[in-house]
Amino acid sequence: MAEATMVYELEKEAITTEEEERAFALLQRSSFFRSLEPEVLAELPRMASFLEAPKGAVVFRQGDPPAHCWLIVRGEVAFFIGSGNQDTPRLPVSAGFEDVHVPLPWEESARVRTLDGVSTTSLQSDLEKCVGKARSGAVFGELALMHKDATRKAAATCLTNCEFLLLPASAFKIAKDRLIQLQEAKKKFLNRFVPGMKAFPEPGPNDPPHPSFFFNKLKVDQDFIFLKQGERDSRVIYVIYRGNVHLKQEKDHGAETCQTLLPGQLFGSWINALEPLSAVAATTCEVWFVKASDMRLLPSALLKAIQEHLSEEYSQLLKSVHVTRRYGWDVLMPNLMPHPKPLPRHEDPDRWAEHILHQVHDQEMRTQFFAATIGEDLVNRRVALPASPGHIRRF
Repeated sequence: MAEATMVYELEKEAITTEEEERAFALLQRSSFFRSLEPEVLAELPRMASFLEAPKGAVVFRQGDPPAHCWLIVRGEVAFFIGSGNQDTPRLPVSAGFEDVHVPLPWEESARVRTLDGVSTTSLQSDLEKCVGKARSGAVFGELALMHKDATRKAAATCLTNCEFLLLPASAFKIAKDRLIQLQEAKKKFLNRFVPGMKAFPEPGPNDPPHPSFFFNKLKVDQDFIFLKQGERDSRVIYVIYRGNVHLKQEKDHGAETCQTLLPGQLFGSWINALEPLSAVAATTCEVWFVKASDMRLLPSALLKAIQEHLSEEYSQLLKSVHVTRRYGWDVLMPNLMPHPKPLPRHEDPDRWAEHILHQVHDQEMRTQFFAATIGEDLVNRRVALPASPGHIRRF
Protein backbone atom coordinates (compact mmCIF):
# COMPACT_ATOMS: atom_id res chain seq x y z
CA MET A 1 0.00 0.00 0.00
CA ALA A 2 2.89 2.34 0.84
CA GLU A 3 4.50 1.53 -2.50
CA ALA A 4 1.26 2.31 -4.34
CA THR A 5 1.00 5.63 -2.53
CA MET A 6 4.60 6.46 -3.42
CA VAL A 7 4.00 5.64 -7.10
CA TYR A 8 0.89 7.82 -7.11
CA GLU A 9 2.80 10.75 -5.59
CA LEU A 10 5.59 10.42 -8.18
CA GLU A 11 3.06 10.34 -11.03
CA LYS A 12 1.28 13.34 -9.58
CA GLU A 13 4.57 15.25 -9.29
CA ALA A 14 5.53 14.35 -12.88
CA ILE A 15 2.19 15.62 -14.20
CA THR A 16 2.56 18.84 -12.20
CA THR A 17 6.08 19.40 -13.51
CA GLU A 18 4.93 18.77 -17.07
CA GLU A 19 2.12 21.30 -16.69
CA GLU A 20 4.49 23.86 -15.21
CA GLU A 21 6.83 23.45 -18.17
CA ARG A 22 3.91 23.82 -20.56
CA ALA A 23 2.69 26.91 -18.70
CA PHE A 24 6.18 28.44 -18.80
CA ALA A 25 6.43 27.85 -22.56
CA LEU A 26 3.01 29.50 -23.12
CA LEU A 27 3.94 32.52 -21.02
CA GLN A 28 7.25 32.88 -22.86
CA ARG A 29 5.41 33.03 -26.19
CA SER A 30 2.87 35.56 -24.92
CA SER A 31 3.53 39.11 -26.09
CA PHE A 32 2.28 40.36 -22.72
CA PHE A 33 4.51 38.26 -20.45
CA ARG A 34 7.65 37.55 -22.47
CA SER A 35 9.14 40.97 -21.71
CA LEU A 36 9.48 39.95 -18.05
CA GLU A 37 12.89 38.97 -16.72
CA PRO A 38 13.39 35.16 -16.66
CA GLU A 39 13.53 35.02 -12.84
CA VAL A 40 10.17 36.84 -12.58
CA LEU A 41 8.56 34.74 -15.31
CA ALA A 42 9.79 31.50 -13.71
CA GLU A 43 7.74 32.22 -10.57
CA LEU A 44 4.38 32.27 -12.34
CA PRO A 45 3.85 28.70 -13.72
CA ARG A 46 3.83 26.99 -10.33
CA MET A 47 0.76 29.05 -9.35
CA ALA A 48 -0.97 28.73 -12.71
CA SER A 49 -3.61 26.17 -13.68
CA PHE A 50 -5.28 24.91 -16.85
CA LEU A 51 -9.04 24.95 -17.42
CA GLU A 52 -11.18 23.58 -20.24
CA ALA A 53 -14.50 25.29 -20.94
CA PRO A 54 -17.39 24.54 -23.32
CA LYS A 55 -18.72 26.79 -26.04
CA GLY A 56 -21.09 29.37 -24.57
CA ALA A 57 -19.48 29.53 -21.12
CA VAL A 58 -19.19 33.05 -19.69
CA VAL A 59 -15.68 33.74 -18.39
CA PHE A 60 -16.62 36.87 -16.46
CA ARG A 61 -19.12 39.70 -16.66
CA GLN A 62 -18.69 43.44 -17.05
CA GLY A 63 -18.37 45.07 -13.64
CA ASP A 64 -17.04 41.94 -11.89
CA PRO A 65 -14.09 42.37 -9.54
CA PRO A 66 -11.06 40.58 -11.06
CA ALA A 67 -10.03 37.14 -9.85
CA HIS A 68 -7.74 35.79 -12.61
CA CYS A 69 -5.68 36.71 -15.62
CA TRP A 70 -6.56 34.52 -18.64
CA LEU A 71 -4.37 33.21 -21.47
CA ILE A 72 -6.14 31.42 -24.34
CA VAL A 73 -4.38 28.13 -25.06
CA ARG A 74 -6.88 27.16 -27.76
CA GLY A 75 -10.27 28.43 -28.88
CA GLU A 76 -11.83 31.85 -29.40
CA VAL A 77 -13.33 34.35 -26.96
CA ALA A 78 -15.66 37.30 -27.60
CA PHE A 79 -15.91 40.49 -25.54
CA PHE A 80 -19.12 42.40 -24.87
CA ILE A 81 -19.82 45.84 -23.46
CA GLY A 82 -23.19 46.86 -22.10
CA SER A 83 -24.66 50.17 -21.02
CA GLY A 84 -26.98 48.97 -18.25
CA ASN A 85 -26.48 48.34 -14.54
CA GLN A 86 -23.31 46.32 -14.12
CA ASP A 87 -23.21 46.07 -10.33
CA THR A 88 -22.02 42.80 -8.79
CA PRO A 89 -22.61 40.35 -7.15
CA ARG A 90 -25.70 39.15 -9.02
CA LEU A 91 -28.28 36.45 -8.32
CA PRO A 92 -27.10 33.18 -6.73
CA VAL A 93 -26.50 29.93 -8.59
CA SER A 94 -29.65 27.89 -9.20
CA ALA A 95 -29.95 24.72 -7.14
CA GLY A 96 -28.44 21.70 -8.92
CA PHE A 97 -26.35 23.86 -11.31
CA GLU A 98 -23.30 24.33 -9.10
CA ASP A 99 -21.03 22.41 -11.50
CA VAL A 100 -22.63 23.52 -14.77
CA HIS A 101 -21.11 26.22 -16.99
CA VAL A 102 -23.68 26.28 -19.82
CA PRO A 103 -27.36 25.45 -19.13
CA LEU A 104 -29.35 23.43 -21.64
CA PRO A 105 -31.68 25.37 -23.99
CA TRP A 106 -34.80 24.46 -22.02
CA GLU A 107 -33.12 25.66 -18.81
CA GLU A 108 -32.69 29.24 -19.99
CA SER A 109 -33.64 30.78 -16.66
CA ALA A 110 -31.20 28.61 -14.67
CA ARG A 111 -28.27 30.59 -13.28
CA VAL A 112 -24.74 29.19 -13.42
CA ARG A 113 -21.47 30.55 -12.10
CA THR A 114 -19.04 32.30 -14.43
CA LEU A 115 -15.65 30.65 -15.01
CA ASP A 116 -14.01 33.39 -12.95
CA GLY A 117 -16.28 32.36 -10.07
CA VAL A 118 -17.34 35.89 -9.15
CA SER A 119 -20.88 36.22 -10.50
CA THR A 120 -23.60 34.24 -12.22
CA THR A 121 -25.29 34.25 -15.62
CA SER A 122 -28.09 32.56 -17.52
CA LEU A 123 -29.13 32.06 -21.13
CA GLN A 124 -31.44 35.05 -20.65
CA SER A 125 -28.55 37.35 -19.71
CA ASP A 126 -28.02 40.10 -22.29
CA LEU A 127 -24.33 40.96 -22.56
CA GLU A 128 -25.21 43.48 -25.30
CA LYS A 129 -22.68 44.61 -27.94
CA CYS A 130 -19.77 42.46 -29.11
CA VAL A 131 -16.69 44.71 -29.38
CA GLY A 132 -13.91 42.25 -30.19
CA LYS A 133 -12.58 38.71 -30.31
CA ALA A 134 -9.37 36.96 -29.28
CA ARG A 135 -7.78 33.63 -30.17
CA SER A 136 -5.00 31.31 -29.08
CA GLY A 137 -2.06 33.09 -27.45
CA ALA A 138 -4.02 36.17 -26.41
CA VAL A 139 -4.07 37.38 -22.80
CA PHE A 140 -7.13 39.08 -21.37
CA GLY A 141 -8.44 40.14 -17.98
CA GLU A 142 -5.05 41.55 -16.98
CA LEU A 143 -6.02 45.23 -17.03
CA ALA A 144 -8.36 44.96 -14.06
CA LEU A 145 -5.55 43.33 -12.07
CA MET A 146 -3.14 46.17 -12.83
CA HIS A 147 -5.13 48.80 -10.91
CA LYS A 148 -6.49 48.75 -7.39
CA ASP A 149 -10.29 48.70 -7.13
CA ALA A 150 -10.68 48.23 -10.89
CA THR A 151 -13.50 46.07 -12.25
CA ARG A 152 -13.95 44.19 -15.52
CA LYS A 153 -14.47 46.62 -18.39
CA ALA A 154 -16.23 44.02 -20.56
CA ALA A 155 -17.81 40.58 -20.40
CA ALA A 156 -16.00 37.60 -21.97
CA THR A 157 -17.66 34.51 -23.48
CA CYS A 158 -16.33 31.34 -25.14
CA LEU A 159 -17.28 31.29 -28.83
CA THR A 160 -15.85 27.77 -29.14
CA ASN A 161 -14.68 25.03 -26.83
CA CYS A 162 -11.68 26.58 -25.11
CA GLU A 163 -8.67 25.78 -22.98
CA PHE A 164 -7.20 28.47 -20.74
CA LEU A 165 -4.12 29.05 -18.63
CA LEU A 166 -5.24 30.86 -15.47
CA LEU A 167 -3.11 33.06 -13.25
CA PRO A 168 -4.81 33.96 -9.97
CA ALA A 169 -4.56 37.52 -8.69
CA SER A 170 -2.02 36.41 -6.07
CA ALA A 171 0.30 35.07 -8.78
CA PHE A 172 -0.21 38.09 -10.99
CA LYS A 173 0.85 40.34 -8.11
CA ILE A 174 4.40 38.95 -8.39
CA ALA A 175 4.73 40.32 -11.90
CA LYS A 176 2.49 43.36 -11.46
CA ASP A 177 5.12 45.91 -10.38
CA ARG A 178 7.50 44.94 -13.15
CA LEU A 179 4.71 44.90 -15.73
CA ILE A 180 3.63 48.38 -14.67
CA GLN A 181 7.23 49.61 -15.12
CA LEU A 182 7.36 48.09 -18.61
CA GLN A 183 3.97 49.58 -19.50
CA GLU A 184 5.12 53.01 -18.37
CA ALA A 185 8.33 52.73 -20.41
CA LYS A 186 6.30 51.73 -23.47
CA LYS A 187 3.87 54.60 -22.94
CA LYS A 188 6.72 57.11 -22.58
CA PHE A 189 8.34 55.92 -25.81
CA LEU A 190 5.09 55.96 -27.81
CA ASN A 191 4.09 59.35 -26.38
CA ARG A 192 7.36 60.71 -27.73
CA PHE A 193 7.21 59.30 -31.24
CA VAL A 194 3.57 58.52 -32.17
CA PRO A 195 1.73 61.63 -33.42
CA GLY A 196 -1.15 62.56 -31.12
CA MET A 197 -0.40 59.92 -28.46
CA LYS A 198 0.71 62.29 -25.70
CA ALA A 199 -2.63 64.11 -25.87
CA PHE A 200 -4.29 61.22 -24.01
CA PRO A 201 -4.01 61.33 -20.20
CA GLU A 202 -3.61 58.42 -17.84
CA PRO A 203 -7.02 56.68 -17.55
CA GLY A 204 -8.79 55.98 -14.27
CA PRO A 205 -9.26 52.45 -12.87
CA ASN A 206 -12.53 51.86 -14.73
CA ASP A 207 -11.85 53.98 -17.83
CA PRO A 208 -10.91 52.48 -21.22
CA PRO A 209 -7.20 51.62 -21.42
CA HIS A 210 -4.58 54.09 -22.60
CA PRO A 211 -4.04 53.86 -26.41
CA SER A 212 -0.49 52.54 -25.85
CA PHE A 213 -2.04 49.35 -24.43
CA PHE A 214 -3.00 48.20 -27.94
CA PHE A 215 0.60 48.27 -29.19
CA ASN A 216 2.42 44.93 -28.93
CA LYS A 217 6.13 44.25 -29.22
CA LEU A 218 7.63 42.18 -32.01
CA LYS A 219 11.30 41.14 -32.31
CA VAL A 220 12.54 39.98 -35.72
CA ASP A 221 15.82 38.99 -37.36
CA GLN A 222 17.61 40.81 -40.15
CA ASP A 223 15.92 40.53 -43.58
CA PHE A 224 12.49 39.96 -42.03
CA ILE A 225 9.86 41.32 -44.46
CA PHE A 226 7.27 43.52 -42.74
CA LEU A 227 5.60 44.67 -45.98
CA LYS A 228 6.09 43.43 -49.54
CA GLN A 229 5.77 45.65 -52.60
CA GLY A 230 2.85 44.77 -54.85
CA GLU A 231 0.94 42.84 -52.20
CA ARG A 232 -2.14 43.91 -50.28
CA ASP A 233 -1.15 43.43 -46.63
CA SER A 234 -3.37 43.59 -43.58
CA ARG A 235 -3.63 47.01 -41.98
CA VAL A 236 -0.86 47.40 -39.43
CA ILE A 237 1.17 50.26 -37.96
CA TYR A 238 4.78 49.80 -36.80
CA VAL A 239 6.96 52.00 -34.59
CA ILE A 240 10.66 51.08 -34.57
CA TYR A 241 11.98 50.59 -31.03
CA ARG A 242 15.42 49.16 -31.80
CA GLY A 243 17.24 48.56 -35.10
CA ASN A 244 16.77 49.89 -38.64
CA VAL A 245 14.31 49.14 -41.43
CA HIS A 246 14.91 49.60 -45.18
CA LEU A 247 12.11 50.85 -47.42
CA LYS A 248 12.87 49.30 -50.82
CA GLN A 249 11.55 49.65 -54.36
CA GLU A 250 11.74 46.69 -56.73
CA LYS A 251 13.22 47.57 -60.12
CA ASP A 252 14.35 45.64 -63.18
CA HIS A 253 17.90 45.39 -61.88
CA GLY A 254 16.85 44.47 -58.34
CA ALA A 255 15.67 46.15 -55.14
CA GLU A 256 16.83 49.70 -54.43
CA THR A 257 16.82 51.12 -50.90
CA CYS A 258 14.84 54.35 -50.93
CA GLN A 259 15.10 55.18 -47.24
CA THR A 260 16.46 53.73 -44.01
CA LEU A 261 14.14 54.18 -41.03
CA LEU A 262 15.63 54.65 -37.57
CA PRO A 263 14.28 54.07 -34.01
CA GLY A 264 11.22 56.19 -33.35
CA GLN A 265 10.07 56.31 -36.98
CA LEU A 266 6.72 54.92 -38.14
CA PHE A 267 5.77 52.86 -41.15
CA GLY A 268 2.90 50.59 -42.02
CA SER A 269 0.04 49.56 -44.20
CA TRP A 270 -3.16 51.30 -43.26
CA ILE A 271 -5.03 51.53 -46.56
CA ASN A 272 -6.56 48.72 -48.58
CA ALA A 273 -4.21 49.07 -51.55
CA LEU A 274 -1.16 47.40 -53.06
CA GLU A 275 2.03 48.21 -51.18
CA PRO A 276 4.16 50.72 -53.15
CA LEU A 277 7.34 49.72 -51.30
CA SER A 278 8.77 46.82 -49.34
CA ALA A 279 9.77 47.23 -45.68
CA VAL A 280 12.65 44.93 -44.71
CA ALA A 281 14.59 44.68 -41.43
CA ALA A 282 18.10 46.01 -42.06
CA THR A 283 19.24 44.67 -38.67
CA THR A 284 17.75 42.70 -35.83
CA CYS A 285 14.72 44.80 -34.92
CA GLU A 286 12.24 45.38 -32.15
CA VAL A 287 9.06 47.21 -33.06
CA TRP A 288 5.83 48.20 -31.39
CA PHE A 289 2.88 47.44 -33.63
CA VAL A 290 -0.90 47.67 -33.62
CA LYS A 291 -2.81 45.22 -35.81
CA ALA A 292 -5.95 45.77 -37.84
CA SER A 293 -8.34 44.27 -35.29
CA ASP A 294 -7.07 46.67 -32.61
CA MET A 295 -6.97 49.80 -34.77
CA ARG A 296 -10.71 50.33 -34.39
CA LEU A 297 -10.20 50.38 -30.62
CA LEU A 298 -7.85 53.36 -30.88
CA PRO A 299 -9.38 56.82 -30.39
CA SER A 300 -10.40 58.24 -33.76
CA ALA A 301 -8.36 61.42 -33.20
CA LEU A 302 -5.21 59.37 -32.61
CA LEU A 303 -5.80 57.13 -35.61
CA LYS A 304 -6.39 60.18 -37.81
CA ALA A 305 -3.14 61.80 -36.61
CA ILE A 306 -1.17 58.62 -37.35
CA GLN A 307 -2.73 58.23 -40.79
CA GLU A 308 -2.04 61.85 -41.70
CA HIS A 309 1.58 61.47 -40.58
CA LEU A 310 2.09 58.28 -42.60
CA SER A 311 0.34 59.77 -45.61
CA GLU A 312 2.61 62.81 -45.60
CA GLU A 313 5.77 60.74 -45.07
CA TYR A 314 4.91 58.27 -47.82
CA SER A 315 3.81 60.95 -50.30
CA GLN A 316 7.10 62.79 -49.91
CA LEU A 317 9.07 59.57 -50.27
CA LEU A 318 7.13 58.37 -53.29
CA LYS A 319 7.47 61.79 -54.91
CA SER A 320 11.23 61.46 -54.63
CA VAL A 321 11.56 57.88 -55.86
CA HIS A 322 9.17 58.25 -58.79
CA VAL A 323 10.84 61.32 -60.40
CA THR A 324 12.93 59.63 -63.09
CA ARG A 325 15.49 60.95 -65.59
CA ARG A 326 14.77 59.53 -69.05
CA TYR A 327 16.21 59.73 -72.56
CA GLY A 328 19.78 59.36 -71.37
CA TRP A 329 19.76 62.57 -69.34
CA ASP A 330 21.47 60.71 -66.52
CA VAL A 331 24.48 60.01 -68.76
CA LEU A 332 27.23 62.64 -68.67
CA MET A 333 28.50 63.96 -71.98
CA PRO A 334 32.24 64.81 -72.20
CA ASN A 335 33.43 68.40 -71.84
CA LEU A 336 30.16 69.52 -70.28
CA MET A 337 29.63 70.99 -66.82
CA PRO A 338 30.33 68.51 -63.99
CA HIS A 339 27.45 66.41 -62.77
CA PRO A 340 26.13 67.95 -59.52
CA LYS A 341 26.54 65.84 -56.41
CA PRO A 342 23.20 64.13 -55.67
CA LEU A 343 21.49 64.62 -52.36
CA PRO A 344 20.90 61.51 -50.23
CA ARG A 345 17.24 60.69 -50.72
CA HIS A 346 16.55 59.97 -47.10
CA GLU A 347 17.78 63.36 -45.87
CA ASP A 348 15.16 65.63 -47.41
CA PRO A 349 12.68 64.26 -49.99
CA ASP A 350 11.48 67.75 -50.99
CA ARG A 351 15.01 68.98 -51.70
CA TRP A 352 15.76 65.78 -53.59
CA ALA A 353 12.69 66.18 -55.82
CA GLU A 354 13.52 69.86 -56.43
CA HIS A 355 17.12 68.89 -57.21
CA ILE A 356 15.97 66.36 -59.85
CA LEU A 357 13.60 68.85 -61.45
CA HIS A 358 16.44 71.40 -61.73
CA GLN A 359 18.58 68.74 -63.40
CA VAL A 360 15.79 67.96 -65.86
CA HIS A 361 15.35 71.67 -66.64
CA ASP A 362 19.10 72.13 -67.20
CA GLN A 363 19.24 69.11 -69.49
CA GLU A 364 16.26 70.42 -71.48
CA MET A 365 17.95 73.79 -71.90
CA ARG A 366 21.17 72.13 -73.10
CA THR A 367 19.18 69.91 -75.48
CA GLN A 368 17.46 72.97 -76.99
CA PHE A 369 20.83 74.72 -77.31
CA PHE A 370 22.42 71.77 -79.15
CA ALA A 371 19.34 71.37 -81.38
CA ALA A 372 19.51 75.04 -82.34
CA THR A 373 23.24 74.84 -83.02
CA ILE A 374 22.93 71.69 -85.14
CA GLY A 375 19.97 73.15 -87.02
CA GLU A 376 21.90 76.32 -87.81
CA ASP A 377 24.87 74.25 -88.96
CA LEU A 378 22.66 72.17 -91.26
CA VAL A 379 21.11 75.27 -92.77
CA ASN A 380 24.54 76.73 -93.46
CA ARG A 381 25.72 73.49 -95.07
CA ARG A 382 22.64 73.29 -97.24
CA VAL A 383 23.19 76.85 -98.51
CA ALA A 384 26.82 76.06 -99.35
CA LEU A 385 26.00 72.95 -101.42
CA PRO A 386 24.87 72.99 -105.10
CA ALA A 387 21.15 72.91 -105.64
CA SER A 388 21.27 69.43 -107.18
CA PRO A 389 18.77 67.09 -105.57
CA GLY A 390 21.37 64.35 -105.48
CA HIS A 391 23.46 66.38 -103.06
CA ILE A 392 20.69 66.87 -100.48
CA ARG A 393 20.79 64.45 -97.54
CA ARG A 394 17.50 63.49 -95.96
CA PHE A 395 17.46 63.44 -92.21
